[in-house]
Amino acid sequence: MREIVARSIGIVGCLLMLGGGLSAFAYEDKRTPIANEDILSLSDDFEEVKEIEDEIVSWLRICIANPIKLSEIDYKNSVRIYYNADILESGMVEQDEILDRLHSSSYAWDIRYTDEYEVTVDRRVQPGDKTIENLTPQEQIIYENKYGRLEVSSMGEGKFKNYIEELYKWCPEAGDYDRIVFMRGERGFYDVLAVAFKDGKAEKTIFCGAASFMQSGARRVMDFEDAAAYAGAIVVEEGMCG
Repeated sequence: MREIVARSIGIVGCLLMLGGGLSAFAYEDKRTPIANEDILSLSDDFEEVKEIEDEIVSWLRICIANPIKLSEIDYKNSVRIYYNADILESGMVEQDEILDRLHSSSYAWDIRYTDEYEVTVDRRVQPGDKTIENLTPQEQIIYENKYGRLEVSSMGEGKFKNYIEELYKWCPEAGDYDRIVFMRGERGFYDVLAVAFKDGKAEKTIFCGAASFMQSGARRVMDFEDAAAYAGAIVVEEGMCG
């Protein structure tokens, strides 16, 4: 009888361990539709970001009096955010076309610390590099992405845990999509917007930014075509950011 009980306890213990493993795996699954290139810890930029960790810590110390713990810099849930690509206004719906355009646009990494602070890192051409002066705006972006140095560009208090958590908060079925990317600077959406692809086409947009940046007429989750139509209908007055 004791042997049976012992075995039962052992089985339960194994199940609990498996349960913990499955829970962790389920959390990792949240990143499945997000390509490795768009998750900092899995991207080609990771080693370069680690090299500027002292710079990241220096920025964090501006707001944080307590010692900075490197283990609490959440690289594995830090995502690439493409910006000013004007995807919604482009008329594109094909995944390959949109990704090509994003890969030719600027990007930044949103890095979280202890769920309370966020640091933004992007590429900057170094002072004195005059090559960029003779390039078109699009060529400048390509040059920066290739030769620019990753630097901290901003730091502040985070309004939520991270963009992956926000994505699943507003769109629990996000894991069913084939690919998801994050963008900023789209007309009518003044914070981070996720685009979800299915069967080679853009299908949904999910607004992952702070509620204070929600614009009149926008919704958290929209069909991609509706979001594009909404963006196209925004009248941008002279001197106003779109």
